[in-house]
Amino acid sequence: MKTILYSFAIGMFVGLSVAPQQLMANEATIIGVYENCRPVSSTIIVDEQIEQADRISAQAEAAGTGRSFEQALPRIIASLERSGIKDISVQRQGRCGEPEHGKFVEAVVGYCGEQISRAEIVIDGDLFFSRSGTKVDFETFLDEARIKLRSIGIFGDPRVSLSSNVDCGPDSSN
Repeated sequence: MKTILYSFAIGMFVGLSVAPQQLMANEATIIGVYENCRPVSSTIIVDEQIEQADRISAQAEAAGTGRSFEQALPRIIASLERSGIKDISVQRQGRCGEPEHGKFVEAVVGYCGEQISRAEIVIDGDLFFSRSGTKVDFETFLDEARIKLRSIGIFGDPRVSLSSNVDCGPDSSN
């Protein structure tokens, strides 16, 4: 019985001494807090054993000021990396689905008969990307548009609007 208690005590000691190290394996943790699926705040925790941890954390938080969490994240990470932090984890609490981007993104598809004659991506009413001609494939267009949208920080799929062109003019390719 003493051997079992002794083994249990050693196991508990080893478990308790290893667990905090595993939790603190990251030099920094960035936590994005979402409420009702919208980012409301972020917190940056830098391992207190790192010299000037408070200053590094404050600089990283300042780098993301004025932006939503998803937009600020690359700047926060860059700030931490400039301060010599290499092992960074990102946690999101309360997030729902894809990140918010705050823009109205629409894919407008114009048909001539049964074929697509024009496909456009419109962001907040401004034309962002388009293709036209009888050889436009909607899936290929949408895949290409997603890549371009992600490159400017807009994730998720645009809303799709369909329109039928009454006047089917000459073929053009853009």
